[in-house]
Amino acid sequence: VFSTAVLMGERRFTGSSLAVARRFHDQQLEHVDVLVSSLEPLGGRAPVAPTSVTAADHALAELPHVRSVAAVRTQTGAIAFEIRLTEALVGGWYEALHDLQDRRLMAVAAQVMANESQQLTVWRGLVSDAVASVVPGAFERGSAG
Repeated sequence: VFSTAVLMGERRFTGSSLAVARRFHDQQLEHVDVLVSSLEPLGGRAPVAPTSVTAADHALAELPHVRSVAAVRTQTGAIAFEIRLTEALVGGWYEALHDLQDRRLMAVAAQVMANESQQLTVWRGLVSDAVASVVPGAFERGSAG
């Protein structure tokens, strides 16, 4: 959520890609709200959101294939960043689903993962018209681990 807000604030998106970034940012905020409300009754807490680009880059360093948000200078770079980040998120949700035991949390995780895959399709579509490179696989696993 933070990195997309930074990229929008630094005007790395324009035109239709800015509209996409805004819409997906809003969806990410909805995901956070639902996840927090699902975790709290189970005694869980949401991680602290980064408050600086440096903190965000430190958190992003743990994700495979995701480079620094601070290094993004162009719209093409911003879209590529969002693609790699979304692939990592899909992969993270895929792995998390193996460990979750609470049915409500499993349902929320599956919904978020599905939405992330939808977002991935749109991001990819902004840089390619080739169906094979845009549409996720039948069993999308992302790029975690």
